Amino acid sequence: MFYTWIEFTAKIYLPTWRHYIASAFLLVNALLYSARFRLAVFLTGVILVLATVNLLCFFTVIQTSRIRIGSVATASGLGLPLRASRRKNDA
Repeated sequence: MFYTWIEFTAKIYLPTWRHYIASAFLLVNALLYSARFRLAVFLTGVILVLATVNLLCFFTVIQTSRIRIGSVATASGLGLPLRASRRKNDA
């Protein structure tokens, strides 16, 4: 997450709502580890499940895939990587 936010502050990429929510969950989880350990471990599991189904993102680029098993298909196109546009006078 640290390197991800360095890239965001350097305006290489633009953060999405998934990045903000992941950062908030990680901050709350870090604070919970010192106060309520069992709840923090549970929240770690929730964070990992949400990241697995692509509702949280810890990296700059969000890449989604779609698979189909019979008539059931996963969602695709939940987000594209947003790259900050460079102005002509930027070096």
